[in-house]
Amino acid sequence: MQELNRQMMALPELRELEEIIRFGTGPAAVSGVSGVHRAMLGAALRQETKRPLAVLCADEQEARRMAADLAALTGEECVTLFAREWQLRDRVSASHSFEQERLDALCRMAFGRTGIVVATVDGMLQRTLPPTALRDAVLTLRLGEEHDLRALAERLTAAGYVRCEQVEGAGQFAVRGGILDVYSPMSAPVRVEFFDTEIDAMGEFDVATQRRTKNLEELTVLPAAEVLPFAAEGGRDAMLARMEHAAAQLAKKVTTEKTAAAIRADMDRLREGLPLGGMDRYLAAAYPTAVCAADYLPEGSIAGSGVTKVLTIESSGIAIAAAAAIELGVPMVFAKKHKTSNVDGSVYSTEVHSFTHGTDYTVVVSRDYLLPGERVLLVDDFLANGAALRGLLALVEQAGAEAVGAAIAIEKSFQGGGDALRAQGLRVESLAVIESMDGGSIRFRS
Repeated sequence: MQELNRQMMALPELRELEEIIRFGTGPAAVSGVSGVHRAMLGAALRQETKRPLAVLCADEQEARRMAADLAALTGEECVTLFAREWQLRDRVSASHSFEQERLDALCRMAFGRTGIVVATVDGMLQRTLPPTALRDAVLTLRLGEEHDLRALAERLTAAGYVRCEQVEGAGQFAVRGGILDVYSPMSAPVRVEFFDTEIDAMGEFDVATQRRTKNLEELTVLPAAEVLPFAAEGGRDAMLARMEHAAAQLAKKVTTEKTAAAIRADMDRLREGLPLGGMDRYLAAAYPTAVCAADYLPEGSIAGSGVTKVLTIESSGIAIAAAAAIELGVPMVFAKKHKTSNVDGSVYSTEVHSFTHGTDYTVVVSRDYLLPGERVLLVDDFLANGAALRGLLALVEQAGAEAVGAAIAIEKSFQGGGDALRAQGLRVESLAVIESMDGGSIRFRS
């Protein structure tokens, strides 16, 4: 495969792309290539530049195919990173498997243990804990070290682990006398045996038979959750102060008094070190500075995206579309609701009916800004009946481009537009979904 990659780099277009990467004069857009050709391009650039490679894909299926192709072409292990659903309900027993898969991928990125990351767009942009907090939360145990077992148990609880009588799954630990059983995410369960405070023996064991299967001299324990009060910005007390500030604001209104009381009850449990489910609802209190997986990428990484352009419709969607385009490193284009004097030449056009204003618009975009073969992400602030998105889809189809998905700030699911578009095969992701607006109240999907 190395010879294939070398032959790829002999192409003038790839030499030009390599120079853009080397001198930092990008970003550069490459269009009109299939999925396997994008993998070949990425593999050749990885081999030539020796830089970390990040590839963004439209969905998990495409990302898994891309990771498999890149692994075959480079001979390297590829880390995949996907989005997960937020755990907002207070259920300590809820499954955290997807969260722990993300933590494993983020840890590999944080410690520089991977050269290739393949992620979905939402997986890369989903908010998470800062890289420094994650690195500080990782615990390493070595044979012969001295540790206080009670302090270790407290540290594991703070790191999102659940204490139980017998370990059965990832994210659990058990203490029996001088023995600590811990099941770190994405690894086998490990039994750590102490002689007083010294680690005397350590090894993997089988959950079913409880028999040791492999001796170890070192164990890396990943955190079992992303929201960690002890790793919060400014520490746990600073996090609690931010929660109290939010509770105080909510307590001023009769309609949100119960929410304020619930936050303060959760604060009491955190102070006492008790387990608390649904910690994702306090992610912003723990880490007020917004961070996503893109912040884990080393400086100088080659970032290749399955998205080559972001498209929205004027005017309220422009701000979030611009933010998405900046994060993805691709151009943003907005369709105008009328052809104006500053739109020169030939255009793609379609009719869109606005139910809000009761008006029909002729939506247009210049043919110079939407090209055949491009992979386009549709972005808008609201999704109700889906008329605006259907109009954007029509423009993309006229251009001979491909709509890889739609990113929406707020979706009104009771108006059916999102479900209709999903039924047509378009991937639609919304930050918030309103299920009903009745009697002066708004009910969000949890």
